[in-house]
Amino acid sequence: MELEHPITVPVHSRPQSVRVLRIWVDDQPAYLASVRRSLRAWEDGLAAQG
Repeated sequence: MELEHPITVPVHSRPQSVRVLRIWVDDQPAYLASVRRSLRAWEDGLAAQG
């Protein structure tokens, strides 16, 4: 996942700039379902604002 802007996160107690996130999941279908639910909720929130 490439971020639009870098973020700073602590790595071994030191701040590091991060632009790309790589993750590994044990249950990919469950992970993607969760991401889709979160995105729908986020989109619904945006639609309610506008």
